[in-house]
Amino acid sequence: MYTNHEPWGKKYTDFHHGTGDEYYINDRFLNCLKTIGEGNFQIFPVTVLPEEKPYFILNILNVIDCVDRELSKYNLWTEEDNRPDKLGKFRGFDKMVLDRSKVPKGIHIFRVYGYQIVTVVTKELVEEFEKNDVKGFSLIPLG
Repeated sequence: MYTNHEPWGKKYTDFHHGTGDEYYINDRFLNCLKTIGEGNFQIFPVTVLPEEKPYFILNILNVIDCVDRELSKYNLWTEEDNRPDKLGKFRGFDKMVLDRSKVPKGIHIFRVYGYQIVTVVTKELVEEFEKNDVKGFSLIPLG
């Protein structure tokens, strides 16, 4: 799932990407998670000004090591990058393929281990978003 990075302005959608890695969601987004039985997350209520809109900060607790390194095309952080904190971790992907056998049943939203800037959602959750007309992000299919 990727956000469209649009400013809040007058457009209060169901999902917003914050200034860091936090996600702001509203009740419609939250209800979709609950409807499909996803429960491995935390929410923290916040009020978005100036119109005092109720939102939640969503903390996704599922982090899964499921990248199929054989089929994916990616770059890793190297010593030349001068980022010892990221050495050997994923730097970027030209093509990300997931090994679905490593994703436990019942998990519908998660971050990718070693590349947590990507949030993955299942087809079931996407269908729930579509059924409820949830807005504020773009979806990119993964292999």
